Amino acid sequence: MQRLGANWEYRRWLLKKQIAKVYVLPTILGVGITIIYIVIILFTNDGVLKPEEITVALYGAALGGLIAGFQYLMYKKAFRTVCKMLSLSALEWNKYRTNMECAD
Repeated sequence: MQRLGANWEYRRWLLKKQIAKVYVLPTILGVGITIIYIVIILFTNDGVLKPEEITVALYGAALGGLIAGFQYLMYKKAFRTVCKMLSLSALEWNKYRTNMECAD
């Protein structure tokens, strides 16, 4: 993209968008389907959600939150790693900003 004239901000935005597809969608689908499955299993057991079953569903939601947090940390790590590989780090931002100031 750099050779085609894309600036630093666009390349970084595009990278975030591509990496998010790998982490965000599977996490939302996985956690969402798991919570829905837990509620369906608990409800179809006897047709009523008892307080204990609601507690179990909340534990499942809390676990889903932990998994989502872990996935977010992995997303940030992957983003930083790829930024370093593509020279899109903060150091490159300073070079880009300096060059933009010189162009004015």
